[in-house]
Amino acid sequence: MNSKNRFYVEDHSTWLIDHLLEENSIDQIDTKILKELFQDSRTSIQELANKCKISRPTVYERIKKLKQRGLIRKFQIEFDFEAAGMQLNAFILVSYNANKAPDSIKQAQVAKLLSRLKFVERVFIITGEYDFMVEVRITDMNTLSDLIIEGMREIPGVGNTITMISFDEYRGGLKQ
Repeated sequence: MNSKNRFYVEDHSTWLIDHLLEENSIDQIDTKILKELFQDSRTSIQELANKCKISRPTVYERIKKLKQRGLIRKFQIEFDFEAAGMQLNAFILVSYNANKAPDSIKQAQVAKLLSRLKFVERVFIITGEYDFMVEVRITDMNTLSDLIIEGMREIPGVGNTITMISFDEYRGGLKQ
C-alpha cells in the first residue's frame, strides 16, 4: 500500500488530529498541542507553551476548550498487560439468547454484565451472526476456559461463544 491510497497515513498515531484540522474543527495551534499530548499526555503546560511558541495561559485555555468540546476526555496511562502476566489477548464472540434471559434482561444489560467480569477489557455490541465481541487480557488458557464457562455462560442471556486468540497486535503499522 502506498500514499496514493486515500486511506493510507504515514503517521497513524495522529490521523484523527490531521482529519480534524482538514475539517476546520481545530486550528494549527490546537493541532500542535494535541500531537504533543498524544505523544506524552504528561507534558507540562510550560513545556507545551515552549514547543508551540505560545503563552502558558493560552495553552491552558486551549486545553480547557478542547476538553469542553469533548476532544480530550481524559489523560491516561497505557497499561502493559504482558508485564502484568496477562500475555494472552483473546476476542470472544457472544450471541444473545433471549430464551436464556428473563424479560428484564435486555442486550445492553448483558453487555454491561459482561464488561464487569474480571479480565474483560472491552465489550462491543456488534452486527452479524453474533451480538457481542468481548476483548479479554488473560494469564493462561485454563483461566480463559474458566472465564467463559464459569463467568460468561452464567450470565442470563448469554448464548453461544466463539473464542479467537490474538497472535500479534499492530497499530498504525507498528507491532505492539
